[in-house]
Amino acid sequence: MDCRIFKMKNIGITLVEVLVAFFILTLISGGIFFLLREASLKNSISEARSIAKQEAGKILSVMQHDFAQAKLGSIKVDEPGKIGLDIDSGGRVEKIVYSWHSPKFYRTLAGKEWLMSEHLENFLLTRQATGQYIVELETKVRIDGLTNDSAQSHSQNQMIVSREDSTSLIDPNWRDVGDVNGIMSTHGDLMGGIRDDMNMVSQNFTNELKKIKDDAASATVDQIMEKTEQIRSTLFKNIENINSKIENLDGQIANMAEEGIINITHKLFERTGRKKECAAKMRQILVGAKKSTDLKWDQIEAVANDYGYGSEVQSSFKSIFQAKKDLFGAGSEVIKTLDDLKISTEGIDRGKFS
Repeated sequence: MDCRIFKMKNIGITLVEVLVAFFILTLISGGIFFLLREASLKNSISEARSIAKQEAGKILSVMQHDFAQAKLGSIKVDEPGKIGLDIDSGGRVEKIVYSWHSPKFYRTLAGKEWLMSEHLENFLLTRQATGQYIVELETKVRIDGLTNDSAQSHSQNQMIVSREDSTSLIDPNWRDVGDVNGIMSTHGDLMGGIRDDMNMVSQNFTNELKKIKDDAASATVDQIMEKTEQIRSTLFKNIENINSKIENLDGQIANMAEEGIINITHKLFERTGRKKECAAKMRQILVGAKKSTDLKWDQIEAVANDYGYGSEVQSSFKSIFQAKKDLFGAGSEVIKTLDDLKISTEGIDRGKFS
């Protein structure tokens, strides 16, 4: 009897063994957590640095384009952080206003305000000579959960030139008569940013259509007949541009990382595979919308809700959806303008934009 009791006491795990096993497991789990955290941190830093660089380049690109079109003597610094200039929009003078309220930077045209950046830390415009300006700026993107010292910044300087101002020194009678093909054709290189750049295209496009309608309303029958072909050519060209931008946008959406669609942090125990599967389906629906009537946010949102990630959809993906919707809306406005002016739309896929 005593022998059996002795043997039974030696069967099982002692407290010391449990503590040792727990200690080893803690070391392994801690190491894995540390590695995943470092990878996530490096990814966040890289993304923040990329955003800072892209926003600086976007601001300089847009300002360079606007200043190049500025009317003679129209560039004014109304107050610190506020710049105004006039541009020729197909014979009509329109005012553009840039305003900086750190860290936000806005561009306003024809009453429409566009938030170009939410990360502009420093901004300075210096006049070097007649028609020549130096723009100095710094963007800074902060990383959630880290101190401000970890924010990623990008500084960039660039000279921008007002053609009318600079050329007036050589030939005081010179004037820029503008581009008869319309404002929209000048912004192809600004669509690379996918999200915010669409606002400037839409802003200028709406202004151009209004100008065409106003001109037609005030013209005589003979003048309308004379300009019909020019107007038709301009509007058909805009439809081509819209179709091209939709195609380019779809290409960029198709290559978009899942992290830009659903909030994927790569934390320990996160169901990353399931989230990526959900994001892929949402992306497929947006790319597959080839007509205005196909573009429904409810369908995309339903996929996220089915997977249980409705609250984790990235705001950037929503804004890309809106950018595509705005493009279809722009096409619809072109068709409406053609109908109002009683110009045939033969050759245009009306169903695509209706």
